[in-house]
Amino acid sequence: DDLYRAMIAAGEASGDLGGILARISEYCDKSEDVKSKVQAALVYPAALSVIARGVLVLLMTFVVPKIAVQFESFNAELPALTRFVIGLSDILTRFGPAFLLIFIAAAIGYSAALRRQPLRLKVHGFWLRLPLVGRLLRVVASARLARTLGTLVEGGSPVPEAILAARETQSNQVVRDAVDGIYKDVREGGALASAFRKSGIFAPLLVYMVAMGEKSGSLPHMLTKTADYLESEFDGVTRTLMNLLEPAIVVIMGLMVGVIVMSIMLPIMRLNSLVLS
Repeated sequence: DDLYRAMIAAGEASGDLGGILARISEYCDKSEDVKSKVQAALVYPAALSVIARGVLVLLMTFVVPKIAVQFESFNAELPALTRFVIGLSDILTRFGPAFLLIFIAAAIGYSAALRRQPLRLKVHGFWLRLPLVGRLLRVVASARLARTLGTLVEGGSPVPEAILAARETQSNQVVRDAVDGIYKDVREGGALASAFRKSGIFAPLLVYMVAMGEKSGSLPHMLTKTADYLESEFDGVTRTLMNLLEPAIVVIMGLMVGVIVMSIMLPIMRLNSLVLS
């Protein structure tokens, strides 16, 4: 890719191809570490959420309808909660396949529309504006950009070329456009820290450390240290969030199942009270 080619070219130009190859290896290790942390943070909650939804669908489409048939033989007015659950179960049983097809079609349409630049910018910008998710996305983007720039500049690559190569490591279109703006400002003679500050996208720590690196002449070192810190911050925040999210999903699932069980028990309890009276 563009990043590898830029690093190899910098190594050949500086006569330190072996050192550049070692940095590429280190960069790959760090990048894979960040990617694995992101995936590990999302896999378990996603799987737990899917299982929870599957259990609820099974209850609503198989268990509740059979019990509803038994309730019909009572010839008595059912509680409001029971009627609500039975009505919802009836809707899912009758129109469940249609809802599934609509969901699949909407997902395919959204994926196709996301390829268009205007919508992609709006969606990616929306994610960045979210209170907590946006902060994490900015931290990851800043860490990835700092790691790439630090590796390239340390290997002898000119800063503008390093910025262009680092752009390829970003998946968010808003961030990519911000990197394009940084490249333009630097090509016109502006300071790298000022260009970062002007973009308003990246973590404030990155802007500060870039400014310090430019003043002290140790930009690659400052970028690498920034990447280390931001990756550590991301790891700590995601670990805390996952520790909170997992029990939250369990509690929500328990409440939903509890509502279904309560809707079944209420008519039975009422029937028992009528028999005893």
